[in-house]
Amino acid sequence: MAEEELEDLVADQIVDVGKTPETLEDDTPGFVDNVPGAATESQTNTTAQSMGKIDWGKSPTPALTVDVGIFISVKAIHNIDTKTGITSLLAEFYLSWEDQRVLKALSDDSNFVIPTNVWIPDLNVVNAIDPVVRQSDVPIIRSDKKLYITFRLAGQIDNPMDLRRFPFDEDSIDMRFAPGMFVNEIFEYQLWAVNGSKSFDFTFERHLPEYQILGVNYREYDACIGIEKRMCPFFRFGINIRRKYFYYFMKVVLLMWLIVLLTMPTFLYEIEEVEQRMALTSTMFLATAATLYVVGQDLPKTENLNTMDKLILATLAVIFFVAAESITVFTLHKGNHIDAANRVQIISVVLLVAVYTILNVWLFVIPLVRLWRGGNQPSENAVDEGCEFVGWGKVIHNDPWGLTTSKTRIRRDRQECQSDQEMEFLSFL
Repeated sequence: MAEEELEDLVADQIVDVGKTPETLEDDTPGFVDNVPGAATESQTNTTAQSMGKIDWGKSPTPALTVDVGIFISVKAIHNIDTKTGITSLLAEFYLSWEDQRVLKALSDDSNFVIPTNVWIPDLNVVNAIDPVVRQSDVPIIRSDKKLYITFRLAGQIDNPMDLRRFPFDEDSIDMRFAPGMFVNEIFEYQLWAVNGSKSFDFTFERHLPEYQILGVNYREYDACIGIEKRMCPFFRFGINIRRKYFYYFMKVVLLMWLIVLLTMPTFLYEIEEVEQRMALTSTMFLATAATLYVVGQDLPKTENLNTMDKLILATLAVIFFVAAESITVFTLHKGNHIDAANRVQIISVVLLVAVYTILNVWLFVIPLVRLWRGGNQPSENAVDEGCEFVGWGKVIHNDPWGLTTSKTRIRRDRQECQSDQEMEFLSFL
């Protein structure tokens, strides 16, 4: 290729790269942009020579793993599907790293433009169902002399939930990031939360329709994977959430308690009035079946019995026990064992009330006391060992849709509208 053709090709690449930072959407908090402009015609030869000598597509440090800082901004959580274990969200990931080659080129030529084939870490979210999309082809350089690139995830991630304590369950919506490619016996890069607890932010309110956000947790760790048992550097970020149990308490628990209370008047009938006793217990059984039909769509389908399942089974057991007791005491009374029938009925009432009360204390009172004592701190099962938890109060959260801002803006617009109407009225006079 002739020298003039090479200069024309490099000049075309510089013009394209110069336009890229202007169209790059970047809203990472806490940084100031310092994007170089396009090179002039007199500096084309110097730029072409520097680009020809350096293989920009390779890692900045081929012999060492590149430390890549990550800042995670969660824009929205659209849906948390308990049944399928899939969470839909919108998040952006801002990666930063040092490239001495770019800094050297900038020191030699202040108008140097970052080439389009410069090395960029390829972000890999292991449990993402939808792909992570890079927002631009060329990174930008900022005042801290680091390169920055933005990735966006607008889709679903695989997030199985432990529902054994439902509806008092807690969960961590985890995103697991794999390391870069394994080249020359090392990994190309590894992720770090460079700013610690300030490496994450939310741009929406913490209260979701069914969950409450407690905070976030993150962990930088090495895991041994593959046939060769190679140690791989991983990074994990999780959003700790807690289910709002009051809805299920009012719609399921309270109804089950009322059914049991309405079943207890069966013992007020005389022992020989077995028809009335069986009619009442049958009615309560049908009421329980109807309740299950209505609320069944709101209850998760799990392999293990959760708290709601245990309560419903206990309620059905109470109804069955009352029916069996009615038949037993009627048989004893009919056989002239009146004293035995009375003793069986008294023991049955005391035993039934005691067992059902203890069961509800175990299912509901103890978990509620544990939640109240823990406050907004997640339980030990919700945060894995080695993870650092950051409470909601310490997480950066910016809500652009806040009610205060919206009301202020509406009020100001209304005042401006009224002032415009007054000016039109005065001009008309």
